[in-house]
Amino acid sequence: MRIRGIVTKAMILIFLMALMSISPLVINSLIESKNDMPTSIGNMPKNIAVVGDTGQYTSIKVDGMNNPHIAYYDVENGDLIYTKYDGWNWNITTVDSNGNVGEHASLILDIFDNPHIAYYDTTNQDLKYAYFDGTNWTNMTVDSSGDVGKFASIDVSNNINPHISYRDETNTNLKYAYFNGSTWINMTLDGNWGVDNVGEYSSLELDSVNMPHIAYYNNTAGDLMYMYNDGSMWHKHTAHSTNNVGMHASIALDSNDLPQFVHYNMQFQNLMYTIFDGTNWMTESVDSVGRVGEYCAIVIDSNDLPHVAYVDRDNGGVIKYGHKNQSWDLSEIDEEGEFISIDVDTQNRAHFSYYDLSDQDLRYLSHSGANVDQITQSITFNQQWAGLGLAIDSQDVPHVAFQNLTGGVKTISYATLDVTATQIFGYNVWIIETVDTNLGDTAGSWLSIDLDSQDRPHISYYSGDGVNSIKYAFKNSTGWHNQTVDSGYRLGWFSAIKIDSTDNPQIAYSKLEGNTLKYAMYDGSSWHIENVGTQVGGDKKGLQLALSAADVPHLCYFDQNLLQLGYATYSGSSWVKETNVISDDLDINSSLARGRYCDIEVDQYGDPHITFDYNLQTEIGYLKKNGTSWDGWNLSILHENSFIGYTQLELDSLENPCFSYSDRDRVATSKRDATFGCLDTDSGEIVLRELGLLHTDHYFSHSDWGRFLSMKLDSNDSAHIAFFNKQNTNFGSVMYYTDNYYPIFDSDGDGIPDYEDSFPSNPSETTDYDGDGSGDNADNDDDNDGVIDLLDDCPFGIIGQGADFDGDGCKDSEDHDDDNDGFADEIDDCLQGMTGIGNDLDSDGCHDAEDLDIDGDGILNENDAFPEDSTESVDSDGDGVGDNSDTFPNDANETDDSDGDGVGDNSDVSPNDPDVWEYPDTDGDGVGDNSDAFPNDANETDDSDGDGVGDNSDAFPNNPDKSIIDEDDSITNETVDEIVNDTVEETLNETVNETLNGTTNDTVNEMTSNQENNLNGDLNNEQENIVENYDDVENSNSEVDTFYGLNPEILSFVTGILMTLVIISFIFMQLKVRSLKRQLKESKEISERWLSLDFDGDGEISEKEFEAYKLIVKDFQKK
Repeated sequence: MRIRGIVTKAMILIFLMALMSISPLVINSLIESKNDMPTSIGNMPKNIAVVGDTGQYTSIKVDGMNNPHIAYYDVENGDLIYTKYDGWNWNITTVDSNGNVGEHASLILDIFDNPHIAYYDTTNQDLKYAYFDGTNWTNMTVDSSGDVGKFASIDVSNNINPHISYRDETNTNLKYAYFNGSTWINMTLDGNWGVDNVGEYSSLELDSVNMPHIAYYNNTAGDLMYMYNDGSMWHKHTAHSTNNVGMHASIALDSNDLPQFVHYNMQFQNLMYTIFDGTNWMTESVDSVGRVGEYCAIVIDSNDLPHVAYVDRDNGGVIKYGHKNQSWDLSEIDEEGEFISIDVDTQNRAHFSYYDLSDQDLRYLSHSGANVDQITQSITFNQQWAGLGLAIDSQDVPHVAFQNLTGGVKTISYATLDVTATQIFGYNVWIIETVDTNLGDTAGSWLSIDLDSQDRPHISYYSGDGVNSIKYAFKNSTGWHNQTVDSGYRLGWFSAIKIDSTDNPQIAYSKLEGNTLKYAMYDGSSWHIENVGTQVGGDKKGLQLALSAADVPHLCYFDQNLLQLGYATYSGSSWVKETNVISDDLDINSSLARGRYCDIEVDQYGDPHITFDYNLQTEIGYLKKNGTSWDGWNLSILHENSFIGYTQLELDSLENPCFSYSDRDRVATSKRDATFGCLDTDSGEIVLRELGLLHTDHYFSHSDWGRFLSMKLDSNDSAHIAFFNKQNTNFGSVMYYTDNYYPIFDSDGDGIPDYEDSFPSNPSETTDYDGDGSGDNADNDDDNDGVIDLLDDCPFGIIGQGADFDGDGCKDSEDHDDDNDGFADEIDDCLQGMTGIGNDLDSDGCHDAEDLDIDGDGILNENDAFPEDSTESVDSDGDGVGDNSDTFPNDANETDDSDGDGVGDNSDVSPNDPDVWEYPDTDGDGVGDNSDAFPNDANETDDSDGDGVGDNSDAFPNNPDKSIIDEDDSITNETVDEIVNDTVEETLNETVNETLNGTTNDTVNEMTSNQENNLNGDLNNEQENIVENYDDVENSNSEVDTFYGLNPEILSFVTGILMTLVIISFIFMQLKVRSLKRQLKESKEISERWLSLDFDGDGEISEKEFEAYKLIVKDFQKK
């Protein structure tokens, strides 16, 4: 345990030291991520530079973190300015202030997101260039030959060398300059030295191999011009020549390095779009309503789709934005502006910089992809007691339920976006259905909608006055189905529905003009209804419901009588209510109403979050449950005269709260606007998402938008909002807004939106992995590697052919088993060995046929006597048995010693008897020579009396004095003398008996008659053996050790020599006694003589008594 504790402490110490060593890296990484965090689209403020007249000649680029960088000209000070947004703030730097510099600024970011700027030095009439290396800015003059540098456009190569196109004003030429790594190279491309007036509005972009492509205006001919270098020479084309075209030219290259242009048609004052497909030139009008197209700019997204921005002169000089999918979709994005620049981020969302003509400021706008649809127009609804609900399905498709009182028919309507249809006049197509009809007045007030796991809609709604019930409707494959949940006067006027984890509905509802709050649950066959606790106060309005992951209900509501925000949840056995939800973090005037409009969500931990209005609808609060209290935030983004309602709450993917609401500036304009934003709870900052439609900050504005607003977030955290647009009393339209701009079209109905479908018109194909024009379903080699998919282990591997050692279709760089032998490369000693599964004895990934050490024992096969046996490698005696297994490694005739007696089994007559040490049996009589008294006589083995005559031939085998029969054929019975009348003999008998039987005082049992008969025949032999054995024991310690299995080497490690000798002496004495008694127990007479030796009667035989015994035995043998 102590060792384990020490090891544990050591490991902890090592871990802490490692942590200390890397902590600076971690901290620096966190600092960097904080300072360069990705930007949520639409979060940035629009006014960047507002001091003096500033912001002309803007140029914008978005970096890899989706943060915008802008270069521009400060008119007030005559300086070149650069600014970057870091996620929270704009950081403004004066790049060059030496004279009047900065007009015609053009910005590009290199592969490290460092800025490079080309610009015009007005004071010196030079082309200048500035770049930032990550630490410092460097400025230099590129060309000073005449008046040069206007209409500059820059790009940088992969090796960060800049390329610039620009105008030579002195000679009216187009010029081009590039840095080759050591010096600048300048050249004139077009113009004929003043003969032609060219080079205005130059726009440059490098292709995938760093070759320049340039668009520019030919003022002499009134044409759009295009030049490019193919690596060997320059090519010049007239891209479009009809009418006076080409002003404000802007170029972008698609993924195939083919150019697309936008330019201004001076004659017809239109915005034009020209493309080259590699063979033909095509031009179309993007916008022709009024004077449109000046200051145009183009950028191409990752789908090769164009995004453009331009000025609409006849509409107050507003900036317009166009995006082409199947057709051009145009919208206004802000008030009047010029010097427009556009870029797209990694999500293909547009970012704009421009000069605000009215305020003479630099402005920035990120187009979040906002889009507004009019779901239905010219319908009747109750502007005070209407109902509208929104839900987003798993494919981010919106579903909207709403009250429809058109034509006096009280109806609940439902609409969903038709993802297969093409837009009509810029609007998406919605499928509208009737859920229920012939209802009473105010039917559908404060209705609610939710979707189940199959994206099927479920709606709760009030049946209307005169019907007086809460109803429930759902849609399945057969259509809509309706049922009454509960009945009562104006019961269900307010309702909220959620679908639980079992796809069953749960509904909270209340009534108008009554202190009622009820809850209904459907179990799959019937409804269960109960009151939500004891009621206090009055009407429960503004009711909203949320379910936790465990289907625990949480409710928020407004109590009409108490004028307070209420909250309720179910504890598992009863309802728990708070009738006055409030937070010390908010400056709430308790005398004013709060919570008239609330919404509630539950986070992953089961904690509720609530948004609500307070202080008589002039403020918005956000609450989060913290144990028994509520933490609060003031969402103070309102105008001075705000009067808000219809608050909505959603938690985004990071569980930051996002909110929307309707705001009526009841004093200043009496307009109702819809607003959307999010709160970063870590920083405490409110992140406003620019909705990017009309002219007021952070709103999409109309005379009366936002009634009964409902908001949801999709899987990308994009906002979807549905609301009523009141046009006249109780009359208007249902509107839908999303900041996920791109409409979801599915032309072929295969369930894949067109923008994700490589074959939008072919329902059997959606993807083309290798880009060969053949859909993956029909393509039998999806990765175009030459191995058909049926035989390809990596059918969607690295595209094209490449090294594939085992020919399995997986290139070696992606193959985890290059030789396909079943061993992963990281554990394969022969990772590109023989292919396929084969014999591999040591499982090292090398087939035996190629393995230099088949058995993996570390000995090469050529040096291994046993190459397929990991336990053997040497055979010293060459007998075919390895030394590790050979008991006799140096004896070719022996390998085993079964009985462990040191004699090999091949030489041991008794190989399984360790007590019989035998060598060869010379006479073959079955008795080994060591035990055979006559080893050369097969007829004799024993000589009991030692007279030299074998027992088989000896008539008196136990009498050494006689071996033949006397003349009278009698046998002399003289064998041994007896000790008569000797008291010592009795004592000896007792001692022997005690030793043999383990009893102290018992007398020795007399021998049986058989023992006595055998005694005479065996006595001499026994005596001889006893004496020989004793002498062996007495004279040879090594033999005794070997005989009894003791190892002398072990004794050498035993400490205490004296104790060891005593123990050995004691053991020897016991062994002697035990051995002799075992051999004497069959000889009564010898036993009696043994016992008689205990002369002193102490029960033990001393050394002297034992010596006397030996003399007796010798005397006995002589007789």
